[in-house]
Amino acid sequence: MSGARRRARRAAPPAATSKPLRVLYVEHTAADVELVRHALERAALEVAMDVAQTLDEFTQLFRSRNYDLVLADYRLPGWTG
Repeated sequence: MSGARRRARRAAPPAATSKPLRVLYVEHTAADVELVRHALERAALEVAMDVAQTLDEFTQLFRSRNYDLVLADYRLPGWTG
């Protein structure tokens, strides 16, 4: 195999077989949700994010789906993360 052919092979991007990072974000402020979403995109992470604003939403989502990461605002109206 020629050197040029080897270089082309190494330069090829890997197959897109990875799944997005599944994130549950506990946050009640829409602006903060957008800031975090933007930061994750800038980090070149493919993310599937659900947002819970209340304890009931968090409980329902957490019990019904599998997440790779949970991000939580520490102080929320009526409860703490």
